[in-house]
Amino acid sequence: MVLIANEMIVVRDAINRRDAKANDQIGRIIHSHGMNNQDRIHQIVVLQAEITGEFFGTLQAIEEFERQKTAMWRLIDLGLKEDDGMELLLWNRMENIE
Repeated sequence: MVLIANEMIVVRDAINRRDAKANDQIGRIIHSHGMNNQDRIHQIVVLQAEITGEFFGTLQAIEEFERQKTAMWRLIDLGLKEDDGMELLLWNRMENIE
């Protein structure tokens, strides 16, 4: 589960980099003199679709993290797994993600 939290941090950072790159690309598209408006709109829509796809990937990672966290707490409640500081570790990881 810690690996999933780490993966979520990596995904969040990748999305932030991609968002900055997309904003730069959109700026260049808008100010491009070699494109007509239809071409500009097409290029911007493609970039927005890529960002949306990455967003849904992040949502899936969050859902998987929550599913595994819930399963782990069930095991702890049943006494099948020790609560060896997992709560503090997860809290620290979630603060990094937010």
